[in-house]
Amino acid sequence: MVVDRIRKTIHVDMDAFYASVEQRDNPDLRGKPVAVGGSRGRGVVAAASYDVTENLQNIPLARDVALAIRAKIKETTGLNASAGISYNKFLAKLASDHRKPNGQYVIMPEMGPAFVETLPVGKFHGIGPATSAKMNSLGLHTGLDMRKQSLEFMQDFRMDAGEPFR
Repeated sequence: MVVDRIRKTIHVDMDAFYASVEQRDNPDLRGKPVAVGGSRGRGVVAAASYDVTENLQNIPLARDVALAIRAKIKETTGLNASAGISYNKFLAKLASDHRKPNGQYVIMPEMGPAFVETLPVGKFHGIGPATSAKMNSLGLHTGLDMRKQSLEFMQDFRMDAGEPFR
């Protein structure tokens, strides 16, 4: 028997991570605006990603896996994390932003197209503020506006904008 599995992706995002760590470690900073920067020109964040399509812990729903991950993070570090669950990385990332802070959101496959249609163009990977403004000036404000355009129009726009769309 062949089982058709839907890919499951969880994106866990630590809410205001560095500032939260500083506030946790230094209670005098709690409730105050905090910015954390490095002494060098650039900071680096290391992250691990584990594909949850394979049900290694025998937890049937990715939603419940994400709840368990977030609970473990809170228990271990005292910090909040948000999680997004979907069938691809792009939507899982967007879902994690959807219920920040300390929230969780699931975008099921049947919800994906409608969710993307309502997204502002600036939320799409590879579209920065300048390109977003140019797109808006052409009447392209949402994913639906982009979808209504021909492939040729979007390719020409991409070349004019000088930014890679993927």
